Amino acid sequence: MNWTEVKIYTTTAGIDPLTGSMLDLGLQGFMIEDAQDFDEFLHDTTPRWDYVDQAVMEKMKDCETCVTIYVADNPQGMEELMQVRQILARLKAQDPDGKYGRLELEMKDVDEEDWSNAWKKYYHAMDIGRRLAIVPGWESYDTDRIRITMDPGLAFGTGTHETTRLCLELLEQ
Repeated sequence: MNWTEVKIYTTTAGIDPLTGSMLDLGLQGFMIEDAQDFDEFLHDTTPRWDYVDQAVMEKMKDCETCVTIYVADNPQGMEELMQVRQILARLKAQDPDGKYGRLELEMKDVDEEDWSNAWKKYYHAMDIGRRLAIVPGWESYDTDRIRITMDPGLAFGTGTHETTRLCLELLEQ
């Protein structure tokens, strides 16, 4: 199934009326990006962070508040989209001063991925110490090293954590 990503541009003041109206319709899954939160983060990072990626900081500094939802590319999804458009029209009518922002939609098609397997493309074999290699079960890895087959999971991760690496290096010795 394909989906449509719908970004609705608003303001911090417009988040509650917009999301409250969507909840009244039964639309519960949405993501909020609040420019005010980003601005507060940009000006108050020292006590909480010892490193912040500059590229992320640059992107955040010019962001606009938006609420994102996903609607299915089917009749039900199109009905939900029509209802969202009605909410926007109602909020615009109630907001002659524009305190809720522009209340405009931006849409793009999104293909559904097999999320249960898509993450595997980010996890590959890695050498540890002088003689060990951690290799996921689905990947072939031709090596003279001692192969440890390990698939990431909830109980034991990917093997990339420093504690795991140090323990493996100690075992190797």
